[in-house]
Amino acid sequence: MSRKINFRLKCLLSEEFFGDFGSRRRGFEGYEIEVIRKYQPGDPPEAINPRLSARRGMPMVKITRPPTGFTGHFICDFSRSMEEKRFVLLALVRILAEHISDNNAHFACSIVTSRLEMEIMAGCGTAHVTSVVRKLEEFRPQHSSLECASIGAVLRRVRRPPQLVFIFTDLLWKRGELSRLSSIFRLHDVIFCIIREPAEEPQKPLRFGTIQFMDVESEKHGVGTVIGAPDPVRVLSGFGVDWQEFSTGDNPDAIINKLIILFERRKLRATGESQKGGGA
Repeated sequence: MSRKINFRLKCLLSEEFFGDFGSRRRGFEGYEIEVIRKYQPGDPPEAINPRLSARRGMPMVKITRPPTGFTGHFICDFSRSMEEKRFVLLALVRILAEHISDNNAHFACSIVTSRLEMEIMAGCGTAHVTSVVRKLEEFRPQHSSLECASIGAVLRRVRRPPQLVFIFTDLLWKRGELSRLSSIFRLHDVIFCIIREPAEEPQKPLRFGTIQFMDVESEKHGVGTVIGAPDPVRVLSGFGVDWQEFSTGDNPDAIINKLIILFERRKLRATGESQKGGGA
């Protein structure tokens, strides 16, 4: 089972990181076709395409380019509330980093609390994955609280797409802090990986309106007003940000299954938007 779901996740992430012309067979320079043209002096012999050359009766070259240069960025919440959930954060970073590196894409990592604690430059490959995970395991933050300003500072420094930003947090933030980042979220492709303990039930959204109640002493019915803050997860959806919840009770297969659900949801939405755009 584990091998099958790993392969499914790998396929979904490959679609995230490469263009529509990605080839299963690597070219001598890259995956994607940049241009097909007549051979010119100075072109590498490996670029000559025998089938096209035979069809057109002249040497034809197929120039390819390296992968899209896609870079992932991990923002890790190392506040005190995440201490007991950090092993899930490490598992998510390892799984995603390994699959990103398998696609020859680079990724960077930032650790945040009330400020930017540490920044790991972008890299690729197994050695980089191992180095990042080891640094996260050994790191001890100097501050215990989390402030959204530190996440905003990282997002402002992250270059524009192609970029996929993962934010690993329990989302136990102060009221209204998500709204402060809404304008920055719209500039990036952001995914929230929300890590919670089984005892931490998601906050139920309280709606504005009225409810009926009964006074125990008088046994009379009355009407009251309910005013409350919405669930932060629902607020994320309103900002157009993708998210997925994880639990400290999840085993590795459960974590990968939830990642598959996340990226399949993104794929369906992207397909729907492209069809809608084509129809227009």
